[in-house]
This record gives sequence, C-alpha cells and structure tokens, in this order.
Amino acid sequence: MATYLITGANRGIGLELTKQLLDLQEAQVSKIIAFVRNSSSGLDDLASKSPDRLAVVTADTSSSEGIKTAVADVEKALQGKGLDCLVNNAATLPIGPDKMEDVPIEQMTEAFNVNVVKIQIMISTFLPLLRKGKEKKIIGISSSLGSTTWALKWPMGFCQAYRMSKAALGMLNALYAGDLKDEGFTCLLLSPGWLKTNDVNQWAHLETEVGVAEVKRIILEANPSQNGQFRNIHIPDWHSTDRPDHYDGLEIPY
Repeated sequence: MATYLITGANRGIGLELTKQLLDLQEAQVSKIIAFVRNSSSGLDDLASKSPDRLAVVTADTSSSEGIKTAVADVEKALQGKGLDCLVNNAATLPIGPDKMEDVPIEQMTEAFNVNVVKIQIMISTFLPLLRKGKEKKIIGISSSLGSTTWALKWPMGFCQAYRMSKAALGMLNALYAGDLKDEGFTCLLLSPGWLKTNDVNQWAHLETEVGVAEVKRIILEANPSQNGQFRNIHIPDWHSTDRPDHYDGLEIPY
C-alpha cells in the first residue's frame, strides 16, 4: 500500500514510471501523486482511468513558495497517510558549447537551480510526510554523466552544466543519506540510461519503457542497506565500447 510522489510526471521518464506503477496491484502501490508544473494529455488520460490511485498536483515549481504551497494539496491526496517514496525526476539539460571555458553562466545557473536547488526544496519540504511513511525512500533520477570518477574517461561536450549539476546532486544524496540513516531512510540515486524519451533522443540506446522498467524494479527493491548508493540499471548483454557505462546493474562511482 505504498504512496509515491513523482516530479516531472507529465512526460518522458516520469510519465512512464507513473504508468508502470499504476500497472501494479493497489496492495503494492495505493496512491501516486504526479507533482507537475503543468499537466499533459498523457497524464490526464492516466488520471481519468485511475482517479482513486492517481492525483495530479500542479504547483509553481519555479519557486520554493510555490512548492511549499502545494503541500496542502499533497496532504489532501494522501488522506492522512504518510509519503513512502519521493521520486525527484524533473530536470533540465541545457545544451551548450563543447568547451568548458565557453559555458555560459546562465546555463550553469539554470542547471543548478533545477537539478540541485529545487530537489533540496522538495526533500526538505516533504520530509515530514516521508517521516510518516513506512518505506522512507528518497529517489533521485540522475545520470552516469554526473560521475566525477568517470569524467576523464568519458569526455563529452555540449552538456557540461548538466554534468556538473548531476555531480552536485550526488553530494546532496550522500549528505541526506548520512543525515537520515538512523531513521531508516533509503536515499538512492539512479541512472536510467540513455532513453528515447523524445524526438531529440531518437539515437538513444533504449526504449523509454525498457529503462523505466529497470528504474521501477530498483525503486521497489530499494532498502536501507543501499542507502547512499548511486545505482545503474541492468540490461543483460548490453555493452558499450566507447563509454564506461555498460548498464550492468552495479554501483556507479560518484
């Protein structure tokens, strides 16, 4: 009877994760809160089919005040229950120049505000509800591109601001893992793989449903023994010759 709150659930990974969780029995997942700035036809369609299990909460996610104002709507949707799992999925990927010296400060500010600062606001705002929950899971959808250890082995232009912000997200996760370990929390980062979430990603490695199925599995199996980890999805027999990320299901180094 777990309860979930998923940010960025109106499209891409967030929408597919919402769909796949709804496919589970209500005894396993009783309520999903799609926390979005704007809804979408896909999300509205899911909500119309599962009105008792899926609640769409719209909020002005551009400000901490907007996020905090939406707490009352989330509490109403939970009907007095706690929140078992917070999935911080919403993110931005600014496309920039190939060289670090040319990256605009505006891109760095955008990436850090959305990919780090807003996640800190989400966690700190909903921590009281998570403390009331039984499973106490805080999940961050990240990217293996945010691994500092792999950065020198895997140079890639055009997304430096994104990579730095995801590296910072790793530190945020580690700090919360340390703070909350004695309360039985599981703070976990996941890399969902390069997925075909839109036309821009048509050359990506995996269909969205495939990567999200692995994300769902890892979330469902997550437990306090994995607190603080950065996990990769597992796609059997998938191997890359030009990158250190092989979708091997192992921990990704920070």
